[in-house]
Amino acid sequence: MRDAACILIAAVALGAGADHAEQLPTFRSGAEAVRVDVLVIDGSRPVAGLQSGDFEVRDDGIVQRIDSVSYESLPISLVVALDVSASVRGDRLASLVEAGEGLVDALKPVDQVTLLAFNHAMLRVGPTSDAAWIRAALRSLRGSGATSLRDAVHAAVVAAESGVGRPLVVVFSDGEDTTSWLDDADTLDTIRRSEAVVYAVTVGAQSSPFLKDATREAGGSLLEIGSHRDLKATFVRVLEEFKRRYVVGFTPAGVPGAGWHRLDVRIKGRRCTVKARPGYFR
Repeated sequence: MRDAACILIAAVALGAGADHAEQLPTFRSGAEAVRVDVLVIDGSRPVAGLQSGDFEVRDDGIVQRIDSVSYESLPISLVVALDVSASVRGDRLASLVEAGEGLVDALKPVDQVTLLAFNHAMLRVGPTSDAAWIRAALRSLRGSGATSLRDAVHAAVVAAESGVGRPLVVVFSDGEDTTSWLDDADTLDTIRRSEAVVYAVTVGAQSSPFLKDATREAGGSLLEIGSHRDLKATFVRVLEEFKRRYVVGFTPAGVPGAGWHRLDVRIKGRRCTVKARPGYFR
């Protein structure tokens, strides 16, 4: 794809949190400063040790001066949106609960998590740093009803926008949307106006065009796995990948003040593939 760059999966970052919120730094783009959450991969491995001079950021084609680059320095606000419709029962539900617990176990005490379980309705627990509360909620889940996937993704992104820290939204669904009020365009617009990074995981289902679009616009990835037995390893891999992302800050200069801004993030002097969040609203 583009020259002189490594794989970058980027998203303007924000967070979701409630308990101990007063102790955590607010992480929110203002009218001027923009912070971009960036993953750099060379081959199959995340690249560590990069400095501000290694990055190039173009805003609407204009090269920007980078103000800061940080790595693993902010707490994580995790929103886990889990499809618990009628198709998620028995062993599949047990694997999903185990995967959710694996995510909770991999968090640090300063991190926070919100559980959003959805079918044709939604149940929200958190945000919290109380792992036992989330585990209890996970173990109480039962599979029933239809699937409101777009509504759930919208709710997860809004939840991420309401708090503090670096937000990670992880969505699981094993089927097509059947009962959402929102359409694709509505939900994608919410994502483009948000600062959340979104990953999605599907099991044994045909690729979802909506989830592909949603994760691309949010700077994440759609992970399609063949068995529910791989859910825990996949969830934990998403979290570990997220921890290896950079936060690149810049103040837009020489570009229009309002509206949609195209983003292009590169690494100087490296020859590999680049994938980045396409832009942000200002």
